[in-house]
Amino acid sequence: MTTREHRCAARAINTLIEEALKDMELGRDFESFAGVEVSVGANCKVPDKGWAPMITPREGSSRPAVVLEVGAFESETKLRTDAKMWVDPSGGQANIAITIKVKRDRPLLKIDKWEWDADIGKPRANHHIEITGACGTASVSGEPLLIPFYQIWRRAAQ
Repeated sequence: MTTREHRCAARAINTLIEEALKDMELGRDFESFAGVEVSVGANCKVPDKGWAPMITPREGSSRPAVVLEVGAFESETKLRTDAKMWVDPSGGQANIAITIKVKRDRPLLKIDKWEWDADIGKPRANHHIEITGACGTASVSGEPLLIPFYQIWRRAAQ
């Protein structure tokens, strides 16, 4: 179920990523995967948001390099499962999965960045941020979330 909180969180992250790409003059060179089915093995999955470099038809079908999964009603376990599937090289093949857990009973967002760890052969969360609210102010714990150029563009910067 998509809630107002779910839509707001997804839209905020999408806006931040699109603004960063435009600042680098790359805004027209990427595609969004909002609401687009992506085949994952024998199944299909729809990320809340996803981004990838624009490719030509000759290069084959595009897959999101970075995906976003937001959960207001979904459990943190479900978000973890989705993130792990997205970054698995035999699954979603994304470079990064970002999960946002929206706590509906109190003002709290939990944000995790997931990547495939080739050393251990499985996905892992390597970044965690919590945003809490009280008395009209927000408090953030954790370092800023960075997406390296090569992970969204699947190439080195030129």
